[in-house]
Amino acid sequence: MRTLNLIAGAAVIALASAFSAGSAKADLWSWDTDSLVGANNTVNLGNQITDTPAGIGTLTAQGLQIVGNSNKLTTGLTNARLFNFSGECCGLGVTNTVENPGSGLQGSVGAPDHTVSNEIFSGSTQVTDVVAFQLPTVTGTQWTVNNLTIHEFNGSNGGKGNLTVLVGGTSSTTLASISGMSITALEAAGFHLLQYNNGTNNTTDGTEITITDTTKDATNQTLGQFTGSMLLVAASINDTGTSQSNSDYFKIGEIGGSRPTTQVPEPGTLVIFGAGLAGLIVLRRRQSKTAA
Repeated sequence: MRTLNLIAGAAVIALASAFSAGSAKADLWSWDTDSLVGANNTVNLGNQITDTPAGIGTLTAQGLQIVGNSNKLTTGLTNARLFNFSGECCGLGVTNTVENPGSGLQGSVGAPDHTVSNEIFSGSTQVTDVVAFQLPTVTGTQWTVNNLTIHEFNGSNGGKGNLTVLVGGTSSTTLASISGMSITALEAAGFHLLQYNNGTNNTTDGTEITITDTTKDATNQTLGQFTGSMLLVAASINDTGTSQSNSDYFKIGEIGGSRPTTQVPEPGTLVIFGAGLAGLIVLRRRQSKTAA
């Protein structure tokens, strides 16, 4: 009887090991926006850029904007342009068409108009900047985002680094397919919204804020709970933008991801589990005979 109990225990341990292996992560990648340009350069990147992080598929980023105040959730996304700035507060930002209307998606701008922001313009119109990422294109892959690093900008003027993040999309979801969609429509399509409030105004330009797959948002959700083919990062949809102290200014410095994978148990594990299972069956039969 003692031998059978030992075998049964081994089976339980082997089974636990097999299932824990299924939660492992693979294909880890990260993408640093410094790779876009050399140090201390300011570059207008246009509406879209592509790169190949760690040789895993092709990553595409697109500049978008939400023009509107009280209807930010239901207003469709429209095109803006991406801007990269390297220096003390480096990273990927957005210049929207209200910040620089004369040049559309071209030309150059000054600080802080090349950040991801949500300020009010002309005393009435709030524009929320968004960067949409088509995560590395690998057939059938749903990524978990495990690193999102931003750099606060314009801290000396009272800007914050609060942000709204959406994760979702299937292998057939593309940047073109979400064009014109609102946040409400994206959520209805299966995207998950997370809200990160990173405290009060920071007075130091370039302050780094890193969100990992275990960092809890305002509703105790984490990036690690969700997978998808797309990541959208926006200045907070909750901040009013009525003043610089109620606006967010930041650059996206780095993003990274991995994909959950189910591992096949080692042959030795299967042998132990099989032996333990057989032991359990014999034990059950003997117990039944004893009870009879």
